[in-house]
Amino acid sequence: MRTLVLPNEDGGEPETCTFDFSALAGQDMRLQVDVGAASYWSETMQTMTNDHLLESGVISDPLVYLENVPDYQVRGKHDLLHALRVQRQQQKEANSNAENHSESQS
Repeated sequence: MRTLVLPNEDGGEPETCTFDFSALAGQDMRLQVDVGAASYWSETMQTMTNDHLLESGVISDPLVYLENVPDYQVRGKHDLLHALRVQRQQQKEANSNAENHSESQS
């Protein structure tokens, strides 16, 4: 039995399940597998690169950073992204209201 992490097609949290691969023993399968790129990329390397870009200031936006982190590495990632987007929108609206208020007093 192995645990699998399956992406959610609706963009929600990935699902986990277990599967007994021994059930496939003796089964004929027709597969087309491309593994060439796997040796050049991994989620661990992606995370390390993201961390470095954040630390060096290339990425300064927390939303950009979080969007590039693999889903399983941040529990509740989609909820956190939503909350950050709502917060950003509220800040924009507050800044716009403040600018409009100061213009009307001039």
